[in-house]
Amino acid sequence: FEIIMLYKIEEEELEYSSFYNIEILKNAVDSLYFKDERDFSTEKLAVENGVEDCLITRLGDGLAPIKSEEADVVVIAGLGGDVISEIVLKSFDDGKKFSSFILSPNTHPEKVRRALEKVGHNIVSDNLTECGKKYYTIIQSCFCAPDTREKLDDKQILFGKFYKTDKVFK
Repeated sequence: FEIIMLYKIEEEELEYSSFYNIEILKNAVDSLYFKDERDFSTEKLAVENGVEDCLITRLGDGLAPIKSEEADVVVIAGLGGDVISEIVLKSFDDGKKFSSFILSPNTHPEKVRRALEKVGHNIVSDNLTECGKKYYTIIQSCFCAPDTREKLDDKQILFGKFYKTDKVFK
């Protein structure tokens, strides 16, 4: 099982973010491809926590350094919806396919939902979560055959696929 994680982290969030990555690695992930927009010595943290054998770091633009189907899940968090949707669409335009995305845009989740729809992914989870007095959208999707792809209506794009049944909207 392989996961790619792309996100931007602030220096004060490094410890928490790295802990999260290391916990994923310790829970039976074969390899984790980690890319962030800064050089925080991820390799050093991996060695300190005994997960260096399954951590691969790559420097590049979006998903460019990753081959199609090289990973099962792509996690992108800490970026705006504009940037996340560009990364998803560019990887699709480059002919890359990934089984699943877990995306957490800081802004414009509607753009992310639209991009997922364009690349043939159905949204399987679309929630808000609170962390540090802030709310974050977390969208999980899976690639689907053309005959099983769902079309979201305008309100689902704007408020989330499950807004009709979500307690927040009642």
